Amino acid sequence: NGLKDWIDGSGLHPVTCLTTLTQKEKQELLDNKIVLCKTLHHNYSLLQSIGVKPPRLQKVMDECAALCKTFSEKPIYKKIIKDEQ
Repeated sequence: NGLKDWIDGSGLHPVTCLTTLTQKEKQELLDNKIVLCKTLHHNYSLLQSIGVKPPRLQKVMDECAALCKTFSEKPIYKKIIKDEQ
């Protein structure tokens, strides 16, 4: 059992694995002590604070949800992001 297996099993994926973020955005999150996708999944405003805007914001949040294995029919962030567009 390697690190990848542990990460996959725990759902604690680092923000650096997000393919929908630029290297600069990942670094900004790390500089602000945001390390886990789980943190972003519960607070999309952290992405807004580094300049991520809809519709890409939606894509990043969808990727976070998939990685964190928190699927639901209509996650709350989808409605909020849509209302803000």
